[in-house]
Amino acid sequence: MKENILLGQHVLATLSDHIAVINQSGIIVAVNQAWEDFALENGITSLHRADRGSNYFEVCCKSIENGDGSAGLAMAGIKSVFRKEQPSFEFEYPCDSPFQKRWFIMNAVLMKGDDTMLVSSHHDITERKIAEQSIAVNPG
Repeated sequence: MKENILLGQHVLATLSDHIAVINQSGIIVAVNQAWEDFALENGITSLHRADRGSNYFEVCCKSIENGDGSAGLAMAGIKSVFRKEQPSFEFEYPCDSPFQKRWFIMNAVLMKGDDTMLVSSHHDITERKIAEQSIAVNPG
């Protein structure tokens, strides 16, 4: 059993996707190293605002108040998965840094074996989006 836990921890630490486990109240209960690194690289000076114990839904609400419509769609999708209205939620969204335009795809799914928890993964699709835009501008 202990070996399985260690294996899971090492796998999560190895993944480049940003992963968070969220409970039904929106509290982040676990994150991987990529999640923490991303937060620090993007100006979050204190991880308590985006790490274990912080409330993902509250962060989304603050983003909505600041005019980020994507945050509202993400929160609605996550809540619909918790309510079992859909088995998973996938959502593409822009997430620019101070230095570059970026896009991610979020996938939210209930945790196997514990449907009171949801796994949210965020995969960087910037290169794909740039290629799509290039093709749209120069169709060949």
